Amino acid sequence: MINLGLVFSFFFLNLNLSFAGSSNSRSFEKLDIVISKDQVKIANNFKQIYSLVKKGVINKKLLKAFSKDTHKSLLFIDYRSWPNEILKIEQTKKLSELSLLCESHIKDLVENEIKEELKKSSISFCLTKYLEKLSHQKSNRNKTLEDHLTFINNNLDSIFKRVSYKNINLFLASLEDEKGIHEKYSKRILNYYRLTHQTPNKNILKNLYLTAADTAYLQSIDLSPYNTNYVFYKELSKLKSETFELVEKAKTTEEIEQAKTSFNNFIFYYSKIENLLPKRKSLLSVLSISKSYMRRGFFKEARTGFSKIIDKESDYFDEALFELTWSFVLEKNFTKGLELTEKMMAKYPQSYKSDAQLMFWVSQIYQQEGAKSIAQNLLKETIKNHPLSYYSILSAKVLSKELKKSSNEIFLSYLESDKKINLSTNNLDTHAIRRMILWAQVYNPRFMNLEINQLKNKSSSERLANNLIATADQLTKKGLYLESFKLVYKSISRKYISMNEEILKILFPRPYIEQIKQNSQNFDPIIALSLIRQESGFNKRARSHVGARGLMQLMPSTARQFKRRLKKKHLYNPSLNIRLGTKYFGNLMKRYDNNLVYSLAAYNAGERRVNEWQEEYLNSESILENIENIPFFETRKYVKLIFRNMFFYKMLTADSAEDSKKLNQIYDIHLGFEG
Repeated sequence: MINLGLVFSFFFLNLNLSFAGSSNSRSFEKLDIVISKDQVKIANNFKQIYSLVKKGVINKKLLKAFSKDTHKSLLFIDYRSWPNEILKIEQTKKLSELSLLCESHIKDLVENEIKEELKKSSISFCLTKYLEKLSHQKSNRNKTLEDHLTFINNNLDSIFKRVSYKNINLFLASLEDEKGIHEKYSKRILNYYRLTHQTPNKNILKNLYLTAADTAYLQSIDLSPYNTNYVFYKELSKLKSETFELVEKAKTTEEIEQAKTSFNNFIFYYSKIENLLPKRKSLLSVLSISKSYMRRGFFKEARTGFSKIIDKESDYFDEALFELTWSFVLEKNFTKGLELTEKMMAKYPQSYKSDAQLMFWVSQIYQQEGAKSIAQNLLKETIKNHPLSYYSILSAKVLSKELKKSSNEIFLSYLESDKKINLSTNNLDTHAIRRMILWAQVYNPRFMNLEINQLKNKSSSERLANNLIATADQLTKKGLYLESFKLVYKSISRKYISMNEEILKILFPRPYIEQIKQNSQNFDPIIALSLIRQESGFNKRARSHVGARGLMQLMPSTARQFKRRLKKKHLYNPSLNIRLGTKYFGNLMKRYDNNLVYSLAAYNAGERRVNEWQEEYLNSESILENIENIPFFETRKYVKLIFRNMFFYKMLTADSAEDSKKLNQIYDIHLGFEG
């Protein structure tokens, strides 16, 4: 029986849906923040200096140049004093003076996050230099080490937080010939670990003077848990392999019973010794074997495994909660699924509200059980809370069929009302915007984030939103698409800005569209545009860790199928990359009879894998189930995001082109092609 009270109280507590019109004209087309070459040079210099300082070295020429440049304008006002502080540390020769300087930086109070970050780097640099000088002290070495023991002891927390283990180890290694002093320093360090309840770093331990009592203490806290855990985990892994092999070949009644018995033995062994196992790795083993059993129709066993993970409320909890729900969808056992779902919703309400995937499939369970109004409200909630999710698109499409409205209209109606975007220069912090553009341009995400936090601390929510939207828009105009996307995603997740059509236009630009159209004659160019957005973020110089290059992230070996004498560097040419990439994708569409799921999966994971998956994982008549059943997380996510991209591009361009292939339709609606 459906618990209506639970569902309505759960989902309507904060549901305040309003209609967002789509008539906003862009109020910031003329805004143009100019970035000079000198400013880019200053930002690059800072990035290089900061990176060197973190390693304990400096470039005096760069530091002096940066100090001089930052005093010429207000742009880097919060960064002005820092280069001189670093130079002063470098120039301080006496140990006693250096220790006082380090201590003053440690105790110094600063008023904003950027200065706080720079202060941390100054402390790191100062303490690194201090340990280096102390390590190389030759005259009166014993007395000097004795005199500085108190400073080291009082600042161990800062030393272990701000100095690399490499530099700490070099210092400790320099003490080994001074037995008495080595013992005193070692005693202070071990006492620090005791007081802070930390397990000593193994490399540090190698350079400490350890008494028999120290060794006994270390054994008591370490108790060689790694070795103990490893032995038990090795046995668990062995059981997992045996269990997997049995379920892989389970065809006859006898083999099926053996597989069930093996799974139960695996879970029994895990339950008995779980406190002696490495927690995260062992839970992952339970999750993976449970998913294997679920895919092969052993739903009861799979749910036992998922429930084990859920009961821990720790690692893999959210994934196990979804897989438990998904098992009922696959089994088509919606009555039992609803019964369990309502129990879980009462126990873990926040997990349901925060997970678009879970919310969508729970709505489908309610739909199958005849609770259409509840299902529709869950879909509306999914759009409202997760507007950029693949599942918000599916929600709009399901509602479109039931409410007889276009999915575009439905999607837009459940976004928050558009707030007036005032991007006139007198309403913006143009210095902050310029710095954020510069940090994006030289790829300095740490300071980009600090600038955002600083804006937040000194701006109203409306002014913060305007500054962030203006920055994202400027990044897009300057071709820094990926950095613009990251800024918008981060701002939405932190609730600094609200989703509306203007934000969608920033997130879904159309560079290279004419070249794409010229080369996508056998399939919709929106597919290629969506694919490029996902593959490279429109960065023509993009290169993956495996060597894929350019806009469509082509492997040289793949590209050479269409251009024999191709050199790797040629793939950074946008026109050539698009021409070869679209040709390859067109071949995939032809090979897989225009099945978009298969073609996209093959583009990401390779044709061989997709050929293997078709028989075991992608054999449902439902396109949605096939997408959810893609075994590689990366490929599964990739396919979903490209379908999502297609929807938004179609919506923003008012393109009514349709994909007539039934196998690419969801709920008899053209996925990504219906207005």
